[in-house]
Amino acid sequence: MTEPDAPPGRVLVDTASTLVRILTLAPGEIGPWHWHTHVTDQTLCLEGRLWLDLESPDDTFELVAGTARVVPVPPHQVHRVRNPAAASAAYLLIQHGGPYDFNQVTEAELRGRWKRPGA
Repeated sequence: MTEPDAPPGRVLVDTASTLVRILTLAPGEIGPWHWHTHVTDQTLCLEGRLWLDLESPDDTFELVAGTARVVPVPPHQVHRVRNPAAASAAYLLIQHGGPYDFNQVTEAELRGRWKRPGA
């Protein structure tokens, strides 16, 4: 069920409409900007801390292990995760609501030439 471009991680659940994984970001690692057609992401930090960035509307959420803060990201919302710390960060990623896809958005597209679907 998981598409080849899904970031690697420990898969806990993989069905036609739900993907649950534990992922790790190295110190200073920044994931690519991307969006999903049908999937809602829910992110929970398990170790360390990470930032979840949203585009249009612009916002950043800090997720820290032990706080139980979960941030949902709806379909078509451009987002990325990044690790601002000097230590690794691990997080639980729950993706549900339909088939998984990963639509990467370049920095050039973010600077004005790209409109997210439905905008």
